[in-house]
Amino acid sequence: MEASRTAAVIPAYNEEKHIGDVVRRTRQKLDDVLVVNDGSRDKTADRAREAGAEVIVHQKNRGKGETIKTGLRRTMFRRCRASGRSLIAG
Repeated sequence: MEASRTAAVIPAYNEEKHIGDVVRRTRQKLDDVLVVNDGSRDKTADRAREAGAEVIVHQKNRGKGETIKTGLRRTMFRRCRASGRSLIAG
């Protein structure tokens, strides 16, 4: 069976109460779950990691659009590296 080519990028800001459940439910469908913690002041990043997500942390809030871009860049870079391809961004 071929591995899924679909990844979830989840932007999160002060979501410690809910992010664990969101990650666990998403991981039931996908293996590749990335949470981008956008400057949260709570334990969002810790709860996401505990639930099995890879986590990137923005030290300050950059907004949802930038948070999604961060996650997409990481996912694209990782996929290119895994396939032996180069990623050129302009």
